[in-house]
Amino acid sequence: EGVFACKSLLETRLVKKGEVMLEVETISEHEKVFEHLLALQGRKATKEQMKAMSQAFTKRSEKDAAGTPLWLTIVAQVVGKWRSFDGVPFTISSSVRGLIIDLFKRLEARHGEALVRATLGYITLCQNTGLSETELVHLLSLNDNVLA
Repeated sequence: EGVFACKSLLETRLVKKGEVMLEVETISEHEKVFEHLLALQGRKATKEQMKAMSQAFTKRSEKDAAGTPLWLTIVAQVVGKWRSFDGVPFTISSSVRGLIIDLFKRLEARHGEALVRATLGYITLCQNTGLSETELVHLLSLNDNVLA
């Protein structure tokens, strides 16, 4: 379950509505699916990059959703941005949560921790009502930590 308990919260909400939750199986031919997802982006992985993806796929456990279509799609999006001469710039996480945390860390390194945290915080606060880009920029411009 982990810190966020997403699965248990989802199950609780679905049971109240009388709906059913289905488990997503691990992809059996992950390399073929991965190559296809990269091809959709007009990209190919090097042998080294393919090996890194396969190693992360092999390290997975049932509880972290690695090997599922969601995990493979996120990995394909990440690896699709790598250039062939980049090699493997960072380790591919074997969990969906790890991939997302790594994405946030890379955003913080590139744009600054204050900006990323404030942006994600405002988006989260307005998840039910929505937030336009103009409103987001205005809110960020009022935040002294972001401007510092």
